Amino acid sequence: MHREEKRAKTRARLIEAALNVFAFGGYEHATVDDIAHAARLSKGAYYFNFNSKEEILVELLRQWSDERTTLLNAAFAFEQDPGGRLRAMAETLSSYRAGTNWPPLILEFWTQALRSGEVDRWLRRAYRAWRELLTTAAREAGAVNPGATAYAVLAIHDGAVTEIALGRTSASTRSATSLAAMIVAASTAPAEPAVQAAGA
Repeated sequence: MHREEKRAKTRARLIEAALNVFAFGGYEHATVDDIAHAARLSKGAYYFNFNSKEEILVELLRQWSDERTTLLNAAFAFEQDPGGRLRAMAETLSSYRAGTNWPPLILEFWTQALRSGEVDRWLRRAYRAWRELLTTAAREAGAVNPGATAYAVLAIHDGAVTEIALGRTSASTRSATSLAAMIVAASTAPAEPAVQAAGA
């Protein structure tokens, strides 16, 4: 095995271990020793790949952000109907497969963003990119207020994440999908003509 390939596999083991450690025990209480132990690697191996505990948290944030962005872009490119595209993007953003540890870790991202400028910058960057893409899709779908529609879709995502992290997985997934469809339908529905008052 080449040195770079070996290092890449070591990093992947550490990142997967950190995901589980942070998701189950929380970022604040976790230690580098905990991560190294979960990965079945030495503390030295950890510091050969990451300079701090925060650095691996930021790496996890980047991976989560990239994954969600890829899903959004795929839905945007695949769906031809503008309304269907926006609905698919809204549903895709809020969908997390059963058993994943991302939702509780996302709560850790939000919490640490209040304490760490680096985490805050990456989190803001992710949400800004999603908001811009959703706003574009909402505008193309004929939403009355594309920006507000984008914010509503992101709020549905955040609510679904919270519900899943609290253990209400199936209910939250169904609710997020239904809410996303309702938001899209309401935001793109043609405005009803005003009723003229009698005698006017």
